[in-house]
Amino acid sequence: MARPSAAPSLDDRMMPREHGAWGQLLAPLVTALAMGSLHARSGALALAALAAFVAHEPALIALGHRGGRAKVLRGAAAMRAMALRGGAAVGFAVAAHTVGGGMSPAPSLLALAMVALSMPFVLSRNERTTAGEVVLASTLAAAAVPVARAGGVSWEGALVAWGLWSLHGLLATLAVRGMILRQRRAGSAHLAVAGAALGALCLGGVSVAVSHAPWLCLAAAPCALLAVAFALRPVAPAHLRRVGWTLVASSALTAVGIGLGAG
Repeated sequence: MARPSAAPSLDDRMMPREHGAWGQLLAPLVTALAMGSLHARSGALALAALAAFVAHEPALIALGHRGGRAKVLRGAAAMRAMALRGGAAVGFAVAAHTVGGGMSPAPSLLALAMVALSMPFVLSRNERTTAGEVVLASTLAAAAVPVARAGGVSWEGALVAWGLWSLHGLLATLAVRGMILRQRRAGSAHLAVAGAALGALCLGGVSVAVSHAPWLCLAAAPCALLAVAFALRPVAPAHLRRVGWTLVASSALTAVGIGLGAG
């Protein structure tokens, strides 16, 4: 009797491999949906963002960014998957902007501007540099802006939420980068410490000037503290999975802070 085949992996399904990127998209989207009222437009925009996200991996395969062999063997399938998922993203977005009276295109244009900003990093294969990861984290978080606006959240609340999630991505990137770099040479962790402190100060200034709610700083405090902790007491790269789950927990606390302060 033949053994049943194993379930297809994310790679077999041409789904994004980076688990952290899933969190950087889903956490802001779920937060945006929770901040506003349930509406078909916000749901459609969330699905559009998700469809565009899962189109990223087949696009990389078709471009040859996953290796020449993968492009030759899976290029045609990747093109079909990219077209199907990209078409779904466009379809959901068009439906959100036209059905039921439609909505202003400004929030979606903001998200698309961030996509355009991130494209040079993707096309030049620099998306895994520190700058590339920070820009991509902010780009993924920007998908929450049109979703929140479609749910009735104010511009102020949507932008503050985007800023907080972007800051969370910055701090998480600096925490992991600083931790790895310190394993290689002393003093490199100052990057994470300085970034965490600068991010906290910037958040405080933005909170006071824009939302008049400086206590929103607490939403980013968990990740900021982790960035400093990992910098001062680095964890071996073998324990990066544990670090990842710790950052997931900080994301949950950030989501609660955003929901309470920017909703």
